[in-house]
Amino acid sequence: MASFSSNKRQRHSEDNDMQLTDLPKALISDVAAFLPQASCISFLKALSSSHQPSAISIAIAARQNCWESIEFKGIQELCGQNGILSDNDVRWVLSCVGVQNIKSIKLSHCYDITGSGLDQLRHSAVLKSIDLSLVGDHESGFDLSVEQQSTLSEITILSILNNILENEDSSLEHVQLPQKWRKVKSDMLNTFLESWREDDPITWSTDRYGAIGITCYMCLKNFCHGCQNRRVLKYCDDCEKFYCQDCVKVEHCRGQGCRASSCGNCEFVKKCVCGRTQAFCSDCRPSTWVNCLYCDEGWCSKSCAKKYMNICDGCGKRANCNGNGKNNCVEGNSSVDCVTKCEECGTIYCPNCRALRVEQLIKAAKRKCSDKYNKKICPACMKSVKNVKACRANHFEAFTQRTQGY
Repeated sequence: MASFSSNKRQRHSEDNDMQLTDLPKALISDVAAFLPQASCISFLKALSSSHQPSAISIAIAARQNCWESIEFKGIQELCGQNGILSDNDVRWVLSCVGVQNIKSIKLSHCYDITGSGLDQLRHSAVLKSIDLSLVGDHESGFDLSVEQQSTLSEITILSILNNILENEDSSLEHVQLPQKWRKVKSDMLNTFLESWREDDPITWSTDRYGAIGITCYMCLKNFCHGCQNRRVLKYCDDCEKFYCQDCVKVEHCRGQGCRASSCGNCEFVKKCVCGRTQAFCSDCRPSTWVNCLYCDEGWCSKSCAKKYMNICDGCGKRANCNGNGKNNCVEGNSSVDCVTKCEECGTIYCPNCRALRVEQLIKAAKRKCSDKYNKKICPACMKSVKNVKACRANHFEAFTQRTQGY
């Protein structure tokens, strides 16, 4: 009897074994609508068995309205093999989403594709912007290695872009070109720019060759070069893009003869936090400028820096010290911090507590002995040293090495 009951339950389970694809497409689509774009594409890919999207994936994607702008950086991390996106993966995404829906494409961090996966865009009439720089927003192409810039095929990509421009209904307004192409200045790229941006003098300038100087990267609105209103386009030397002032504020270095400029997100050109001084790049900062003890942030004068105890907010937050002078002052990732361990007693202090501790040691020295009063104490390690400046510099160099890439 027990055996019969067990078999009955097994048959009942098999009869009710339901697959995800057995659910109504409308229901699955409603569920997918709550997912971020990259997760939604990963979900649709799971419903397909090959490099070709399944009928249900295409049907679900057609009901979504989040495909106007596609950033392949997030998609790569979820859909690429070992986190690396291939041209077949790009082709799959475009086939599933439908190129008729895509107005903006960014290939951030897609270092291993040639661009052949973008072939379906050849006849697009709605594509407005494509970023081929391989870096994300407010990231610099100067940081890319030669290998990272080498796979994207100039022949393949420019052939696709030329086909788009041949369409009388083309909507293409902006192309962010790879830094490598802009340096080489091939005849093929010259021909493309002549057919598309012949009237843009910035595109042909010596130091900004290939940059689109009449279109804001963010809002894609066009502006003439004679325009003097508040929305005139300005260039960031770090992320190599033009922005109108309604989208991103750009600061210009006020150093004599310097043309450096950067957007507020890149901060290559900076103002003092007090906001009263002009902006300067690191090479042109005045002699009165005071840097944070641990990074490149700074202040226009000693009096201004004193308000912050020579520690910027970013470095101060990393310390997270409760001020009790015990080892539990360090919380979180101690490999990237502003907390220093004393070589004599082993106690750990954040910069603010260390400064107070130094004051206490000096006061104690005054009270106890005139010899101790004459000794100099390094604020970085709180040891008595002959040359405070040299000792502090050694600690600063060690800190810089520990926090490289933070």
